[in-house]
Amino acid sequence: MMVLWQEFDKDNHPGDLKYVIIDGEGKAKGEIQTIKNFALSECSPIVMSNQIVWYVNGNGNRFFYSIPLTD
Repeated sequence: MMVLWQEFDKDNHPGDLKYVIIDGEGKAKGEIQTIKNFALSECSPIVMSNQIVWYVNGNGNRFFYSIPLTD
């Protein structure tokens, strides 16, 4: 399982995307990871081909993002 979140600055500008893999008890299995220039949306991420995938709509375009799942 993975927890994803987007950080924002004090002026509500989106910052880095953060994520961490957690175990069945909700404990982190490793360090918090940071990815620059990724964005979250209202879309629920899915697992596909051993990666987490989601999309963001913006400026008339749809952008897909993915994060590989590793143990």
